[in-house]
Amino acid sequence: MATSCANVPVKFQPAPQNSQDNPRHVAVDPGTILLKQGTQIKPDALPLPCHILKYQDVAVSLRDGTMLYIDILVPDGVKYKLPTILSYTPFGKDGGFARKAVDASPFRNGIPQRTVSGLEVFEGVDPAYWCNFG
Repeated sequence: MATSCANVPVKFQPAPQNSQDNPRHVAVDPGTILLKQGTQIKPDALPLPCHILKYQDVAVSLRDGTMLYIDILVPDGVKYKLPTILSYTPFGKDGGFARKAVDASPFRNGIPQRTVSGLEVFEGVDPAYWCNFG
């Protein structure tokens, strides 16, 4: 498919659909997981400071019909409305290649694993820290 921008031809190729043949495909697996206080998500990571409920792969439909599958992490047992902190990155919910690159880099790019829980995404906040404070 071709189009143009300011009379300059632009080649357009649709992105591949998620399928088992796509190496970047991640299977959708909705559910609720209780992450217990003290759990270590990764070796040498900061233990979780409180119980956290993880609502995994919650379907959210955008105005244009695009479907996103998000993870929602909240402190367990909270019965009141909470503020939202949205981490939106191009690296995926689990950090993708960027997380592996940070883990493999010398000194983890200045972010020691012992200072974060392992739930954070690359260039995002640590949900365990914020869940601990409601």
